[in-house]
Formats: sequence, C-alpha cells, structure tokens
Amino acid sequence: MSRPKPTHRIFLLTELVHEIASNLHSNADKFHFAITSRAMWFLLCKSLWHTVNNEALCCILPEDLLSVRPKHRKILLRQLSADEQVRFRGYSSHIRDLRITDAFLSIRRTLKAQYWLPVLRFFDSTHIVFPKLRSLYLVFSHSTAFPMECMPLLELVDLQELAVHCCPRPDHISRALSVILALLKNIKNTTNIRMFSFSFLALLLLKAATPSLTRSLIALADGYPGCEYCC
Repeated sequence: MSRPKPTHRIFLLTELVHEIASNLHSNADKFHFAITSRAMWFLLCKSLWHTVNNEALCCILPEDLLSVRPKHRKILLRQLSADEQVRFRGYSSHIRDLRITDAFLSIRRTLKAQYWLPVLRFFDSTHIVFPKLRSLYLVFSHSTAFPMECMPLLELVDLQELAVHCCPRPDHISRALSVILALLKNIKNTTNIRMFSFSFLALLLLKAATPSLTRSLIALADGYPGCEYCC
C-alpha cells in the first residue's frame, strides 16, 4: 500500500480530525467526511457508532438476509455467514447508546429497520454483539412481539440506563403487560443500572394488574444506589 501523500498526512492527526468532525452539524456530513479515506474512517468510526438506531443496524445487514411479507411478517431467508458476523460486530462493538423503535414501520424506506433483531440468535454466547452497550431506549407501539426480541440485549450486557415507552394498540394491552413484566425481570438481572424510566401508560398497566407491582418497581429503583425513578 502506498504511503499517504504529504498533503493528506495532516488529516491523519487524531485531534484535528475529531475537531473538524465536531463542527459538522449533521451525522450525514460526519459520515461523508469519515469515508474520505480508510484512515479517516478508522479515526472516526467509534464516535460515529456511539449512538445509533434501528436503521443504522439494518443498513449493515446483507440485502438478501431478510424479507418482509404482507402484514409486516418478517422472514429470515438464511443465516449470517462467519464473515458477515465479523462485519456486523465490527460496527456493533462500538455502540454505547442504542435506540430501538417500531415507529420506523411508518416510513416505507426503513420498513425492515426493526427486523435485524432475530439476527442476534446467530451469535453464540462467546461473542457478545454489543459489549459496550450502556444505554437502551425502547419504544414499541405497533407490535408487542417486538420488545420480546430485544431481551437478549438486556441479558448480554450490564446496562446503565434503560428507557421503555409503551404505546400499544387497545387489543394488545394484555400482551404489552406481559412484555413489561418480562423487562422488569431482566432489569433485576442487570447489576450496574443507574437509571430506568417507563412511560406513563406502562405504569398504568402495572397498576391495573396489581398495585404491588407498582410498589415493587419503585422499590427496585430505591434498591440501586444513585438510581433515578422516572415516569
């Protein structure tokens, strides 16, 4: 490989590259700046993948991996190859703040954005897909099966922040309640959590089921030093 031209070497200084990137207003501008060269991408990759959403993860999956059938049924056409798993982890290993929402279903161009979740089962326990994940923001409204597929994210890492916004369809209320209870169970298995929050509707569902669950949720927050209870 040829050495960088002298006029380009200045842009390989880490401090300078990050200073330029910090003055770019949109993520798209930062991305286009980063792909100027492989060396530039290497310097900025971690910061670009610090906070991401469904759409970003969907974009790094092979086009022929998933198919969306009528009524948004997701079909896995094949498994990830070993090389594809390595490529996926090459990006996901940088993520510290992950925002997952099924609201993308309303946007045609990102119809498959939530369907990367079943891919998690392709990875064995010796390869943590999101080793640096510390904050998870989960919004579900269209499909209550969707949050259940997020459970591996809670089981594999020690989160510091978890936010859940629940806005299900009326005919999915009972299913949504079971999802919230499952989330609570996983929170108890998360040792380093500092803050978690639930939407007002989620708390109403818990209170309607039994007041003791709401009291348990508050007690759970009190059980973590420095933990904030939000609703």
